[in-house]
Amino acid sequence: MGGLADIFSWEIVERINDQHYRVKLFLQPVTKNKHRILHGGIQSLIIDHVAFLITRDLYPNDNFVTTQLTVDYVKMIRDLDLTADIKLDNINDKTGKISVILLNNSQKILTKGTVKFACFFKKVDPIT
Repeated sequence: MGGLADIFSWEIVERINDQHYRVKLFLQPVTKNKHRILHGGIQSLIIDHVAFLITRDLYPNDNFVTTQLTVDYVKMIRDLDLTADIKLDNINDKTGKISVILLNNSQKILTKGTVKFACFFKKVDPIT
């Protein structure tokens, strides 16, 4: 696999306000386990990745890093087309919190996640 695009893609379908987005997710079959259920690690990856769509819009020049990721698996996911409801719960000059809910096409909650992050307003030095 070459990257996230090989696993899933996304499209912002609704910007409810500056701190609330709806995103359509399109997953590839490779994201399912042998029981044809969306792998929990993939759900975590999606939640962590799409959470930062809001911060990219609001703070395009800032650097953020996940400090805590909490995922609650509510129902098994068999669908490859999902919706993510993303809300920026709070942010200050050092930390923030974003909530993500994965929904099926019937708008039933499948997975809930919270991403806590730290803000680095200076350039982050690469690891050498």
